[in-house]
Order: sequence, then C-alpha cells, then structure tokens
Amino acid sequence: MIAEQGTVVSWPDLDADFTIMSLLHGVYGGKRWMSELARRGGEAKSKAKARAARINGAKGGRPQKTVAHGRNRRG
Repeated sequence: MIAEQGTVVSWPDLDADFTIMSLLHGVYGGKRWMSELARRGGEAKSKAKARAARINGAKGGRPQKTVAHGRNRRG
C-alpha cells in the first residue's frame, strides 16, 4: 500500500513501512544492511546447522590459518 501522499510504502500485515527516498538511496539494501542481515543469520540455530557443525567437526573443524609464502616478516 502506498501511504502519506506517495512517500511511504507500507505493508500493514508485516508491520513494515519504508520511505520511497530511503529505498531509492539503497538504505535497506546497501552493503552495511546486508552485512547485518548476514551476521544475524549466522547467529541462527537450526537442526540443519547443528548437523553441519557436527559433520565439519568430525572432519577436524576449521582449517588453521596459514601465513602466505613470500611475504616479508618484520621482527
């Protein structure tokens, strides 16, 4: 539904309202917004995620970080 003289898009069933200008400027779809969504998704717990963690753990877990060859090291 378009509300407030055409400046707001509203979804009452979702309790969500977005201004047209914010949508046009990428406020809701920018890199920072998507990064926050990904961070929250990573916190989610599900049976599938728990199963994947168990399988990865059985394989030895995350690989250790390695230093790239040929880089100068300062001591």
